[in-house]
Amino acid sequence: MPVRYAKKGWRAKLGEKCKDFGEPANQVAPKIPYKDGILKHGLTPSYLWRWENPVASCKSHNQSSQREETRVKKHVAELHRHELRAK
Repeated sequence: MPVRYAKKGWRAKLGEKCKDFGEPANQVAPKIPYKDGILKHGLTPSYLWRWENPVASCKSHNQSSQREETRVKKHVAELHRHELRAK
């Protein structure tokens, strides 16, 4: 998957510094990896680009910003529970 570079304005929402290491952020990294989010967990690209998923990152720490698989599964299960309650 290609590195996702955000359009203007992301720094105002996500910050100027790398979430994990405090270095100047030059890109946006997804907490839930796009490929896994779509193929394994059935999430949509529009969901994955909500402001809750991306974090400010420096290029060298892009991969480390992603959640572990167990946290992704827990988050997706919570989404499904919330969706079922709303119906």
